[in-house]
Amino acid sequence: MILAGENADPLAAQVQGKDEEQGAVKKEPMLKAGAVAHGTMVTKEDLEGVRAPVYIAAVKDDPLFSEDEVLTPGRRAMEKNKVDVHFSNSESFKVTLVDTGLYTNTAGRLKKIRKYLDGERFMLTYGDGVSNVNIDALLDFHIKAGKMATLTSVKIPGRFGNLDTDANGTVSHFEEKPDGDGLWINGGFFVLEDKIFDYLEGDMEDVQWEKEPLSQIARDGQLAAYRHEDFWKCMDALRDRIELEEMWNSGQAKWKTWE
Repeated sequence: MILAGENADPLAAQVQGKDEEQGAVKKEPMLKAGAVAHGTMVTKEDLEGVRAPVYIAAVKDDPLFSEDEVLTPGRRAMEKNKVDVHFSNSESFKVTLVDTGLYTNTAGRLKKIRKYLDGERFMLTYGDGVSNVNIDALLDFHIKAGKMATLTSVKIPGRFGNLDTDANGTVSHFEEKPDGDGLWINGGFFVLEDKIFDYLEGDMEDVQWEKEPLSQIARDGQLAAYRHEDFWKCMDALRDRIELEEMWNSGQAKWKTWE
């Protein structure tokens, strides 16, 4: 979600509202920001009382806030405002922001988006991993496998260099950050059928998708793994963030496949 002040590029929609007490449009917004960075949480307090000129990224043919669970604070803050669409050069797909709860575990979050999927096959991934996985090839693999779920498996690189020494301390072999132990791990980038929700019955608030639900799907022979042997990186620690930002700033972001 992008919020911007008066100098923002009005690519989407200008939200204008009147002050109920004064009966006039305020000249300055109560909330100004060049952009809300990825990972920044916008709270109810941030949005309540916001008045124009504020620009908000629009979604073509989709209401900004239509469901109780869809960015509820923002919906309440802007439900009385007027939305004017200045440009219609948005993509044809819809974007729905779903508030699944601050402390809900992954299975619970997945369960709460079911009503937005219309029973269709869908893709799911984590927000802290980037990769150049070929989505088309992944989807083809899933269809041919004929399983209920497909995950993308990756090999994790080693964190540290390996070396061999003799009794005198002389290094006979050194290898900087070799591959890990050779095990394939779950790298996200799932393709899932609607039937996976049969494994999410009952209260899922504290249930981890990767444990019991996914494990049971595997035990039932309904889980396939698409092997991705190219770039994959998960941002688990500060050093990962620094490394990824250096790759981006140097133009070496291997996950940037959209250009």
